[in-house]
Amino acid sequence: RRFRRRLVVDVPDQNRSEMIGTGNKVRERGRVWRLCEKVLRTFFPEGHPPEYDSLAITSDFRGSPHVDKKDTSHQYVLALGAFEGGELCVEAGEDGEKVLAVDVKNRLGRLDGRVPHWVSGWTGERFSLVFFRTGGTPTPMEPVDAHVRWMKSQSIGS
Repeated sequence: RRFRRRLVVDVPDQNRSEMIGTGNKVRERGRVWRLCEKVLRTFFPEGHPPEYDSLAITSDFRGSPHVDKKDTSHQYVLALGAFEGGELCVEAGEDGEKVLAVDVKNRLGRLDGRVPHWVSGWTGERFSLVFFRTGGTPTPMEPVDAHVRWMKSQSIGS
């Protein structure tokens, strides 16, 4: 059974260095941050990537349905690796009677982490990059359909 890992990298900012450590850790996490940011920008060739102040990098992370209470806006999720399954699932509709499953393998998905969401089961090795915001003024929550429309407008799929 594989070890499940999760690393959260905060904004590599001198004013927030207490959150990301000192010395080599700051440099290494800053390098990881910049590499992940470069990946995110490939999905926005015209510029204007989304604003975020946190990044979660996961390896074979299996989470049950949960809500990210500290999020202040929607998340952008990209899954990478040699795996089958592993869709990003989010409750949709009134009282969560529907579930939307989004294929984020080698694609960027968008959802609001303030509604219940999880990853469906998979086989193989799965990594993910989750770009999200915990600071700033909270944005209004949007219905799941708004995220689906956004993904379709980006030719990202749903």
